Amino acid sequence: MLEEIKRFLNQCYQQTDQWKLDQLHQIHFDDIKLYTPTANGNTIIKWNELFAENNMEHHQKEVKYALVNSVSKKTSLIANFDFSKIQSLTNSSSFGQSDHINGSWFKDIAEWGYAMYSGSELSNIDEHDWENNISHIEQQGFTKSKPLDISHYKWCNRYECYNSGGSHHAAAASSQMRYQQFQYYRNAEVTEYATNPECINELEQQGFYLFLIAGFGSAHKISHKKLRCEQIIGDLISDRFYSIPLHYSTPNETQIMIIRKEDLKIKARIFEKWYHAQLKMGNLVRLQEAMEDTSKYCTTAYVHQFKWLKLGDPFNTNNLKVKEMKKHTSD
Repeated sequence: MLEEIKRFLNQCYQQTDQWKLDQLHQIHFDDIKLYTPTANGNTIIKWNELFAENNMEHHQKEVKYALVNSVSKKTSLIANFDFSKIQSLTNSSSFGQSDHINGSWFKDIAEWGYAMYSGSELSNIDEHDWENNISHIEQQGFTKSKPLDISHYKWCNRYECYNSGGSHHAAAASSQMRYQQFQYYRNAEVTEYATNPECINELEQQGFYLFLIAGFGSAHKISHKKLRCEQIIGDLISDRFYSIPLHYSTPNETQIMIIRKEDLKIKARIFEKWYHAQLKMGNLVRLQEAMEDTSKYCTTAYVHQFKWLKLGDPFNTNNLKVKEMKKHTSD
């Protein structure tokens, strides 16, 4: 009799809003992780590319309009752009490789260039090296036949240059500008991107939830194993949602999730109680807040497996001696 009463009470409890809220509270998402920008431009979160019009075709009309218009751009031609402002590049054979120094390990190309080992083909020690580095980039990757293609992302105050090659010599030259006071100016087409998060706020007023969420988590009602966030959302919150991956700017598939209030499979007030608790704990982040202060959330250092690492000589003492020996030998 007692067991029957317990089963009855449990069945009654499962019909309550509190039970549904308790089920949501059993969800645990991994921490949101976004990379601190590096010399590798792919690690930069680029709202302009994420919300480019051609990427928004499958979204609802109002969502597409808000996201596309949440980023503005302004392009200017600058006759004497200071090359030393460039912090990141778009392409390099040393971005994401596992068997040598990875440019993604460094906060900008000047630091990456400073860490490079000097050799007969690439060095950043003296004026001869400077001339060789500039000559190389003007012939490969940064040709003078057209202006440099520069993007400036205001949300992280980051200058990125599109390049088709020559990244190592560009980094070496950049390090000489920083530490040896060399100067180099080029014609450049600079596109400045800025966010307008108010568009996201307007979308929220129309009944949408837009937030950042880690790619994985757990929900004991579904499984005791690690689950993708899409499965958790789909099983417990909404059958219909949009997700926008953040690609290379995150190590754990943090993404943007968009859910319309009318598509919730639970009462909105129950979801919102859970949602605001998750926001307060930092398990989720409103998209508007992430766009208003992007750098606040880009705090994860880039880490990468490697096969070996040879420690260099930061003062180039040995490199200078080797270079001097080679000079005397050639003479």
